[in-house]
Amino acid sequence: MKLKKLFISIILMQMFAVAYFSQEAESILFDEFSYGNREDMMVRIDNFTINLQNDPQAKGYIIHYGDKRSGAKAAKQIKDYLKQRGFDLDGFVFLRDAGDSKVLVQLWLVPEGAEPPAPKNPESKKGMDKTQIIDLLEELEGVVLRLTPDKNEAKLVVKKWGKRKDLEGKAKADVIELLYEDVKSVIKDSGTQYQIYSTFSFYKTVD
Repeated sequence: MKLKKLFISIILMQMFAVAYFSQEAESILFDEFSYGNREDMMVRIDNFTINLQNDPQAKGYIIHYGDKRSGAKAAKQIKDYLKQRGFDLDGFVFLRDAGDSKVLVQLWLVPEGAEPPAPKNPESKKGMDKTQIIDLLEELEGVVLRLTPDKNEAKLVVKKWGKRKDLEGKAKADVIELLYEDVKSVIKDSGTQYQIYSTFSFYKTVD
């Protein structure tokens, strides 16, 4: 009788574990604050990174709301503090929302497989010229080569990029999305896809 109860308990625990881990991962808004006090910022970033370290596969998304100058200043100070604390900035993605004059910072925890947060009011789109596209391709080629374990796959992605004739005149974000489609068509490992996508998302926000 005891063995039967034990067996039933094990089955129930296994069912619970399967149900729990099969839940779809979601991004979590960990903190939100008005930027201004550096000491307050450091405490919040410390708490954020402690929670981020609990999930080594997660990414930290940091969204700045406000005008470009103030947002860039806040982003630089946060990046400098993270580097001072010994963190690799590849584990973070910095985005900017241009829809508010007040400088506001959001800290997001994004587990592997979760849909990352996106600015509600991204900066105005501007078409890229040929020179800008060449520069972007060189930078993203380095990203793919660095993050892809199979270098032959990385070279195939770059080869597909070289055949594209539909990038000039498109907004940077749209160009990056097209390039990422080529990444997905060649690289099938979900972990590698996630790392590349997270880094590409950062490049969408860089002028």
